[in-house]
Amino acid sequence: MAITSTITQNVPAITEQVVFFNPSEFENISYSSRGITYAVEISSVLSQVDFIVFYQNLLQFYNSILLNFPTIANSFNTLLPVCQYKIFTSNGPNLIQYTQTSTASPITSVYNITYDKVANTATFARRLNPITITLQEFLTGFQWFTQFFNQIKIN
Repeated sequence: MAITSTITQNVPAITEQVVFFNPSEFENISYSSRGITYAVEISSVLSQVDFIVFYQNLLQFYNSILLNFPTIANSFNTLLPVCQYKIFTSNGPNLIQYTQTSTASPITSVYNITYDKVANTATFARRLNPITITLQEFLTGFQWFTQFFNQIKIN
């Protein structure tokens, strides 16, 4: 099944949202003055092509909030809250994993994605509760996510 997404902006209200479908909704990320909120996520498996489309649409969301809400760029220079980003391999070099954990609300997993180089699939673990993180966590996390994506591209 091909992944699709919808980005909705409301510049006067200072909000933006991206929703991903595969075929039903599996990821919903929104920006508001409170930060970035990730909705509950179902476990999902994306093909290599769908994962590339997911990344490209997430990149579009990232660029769009920076362009439409210029004050966000100031968040690059703020203190990073207690959070953790990891990219690592397991099962020899066949699995590349990305995890992002935040303490914005009780310690919560933002992302736990495993890319299987043999099957060429990305498996997203379930997110049981919605979580709101700071803009700084999102901006930094996106840089880590880009590195994860680049590791998959070159392997």
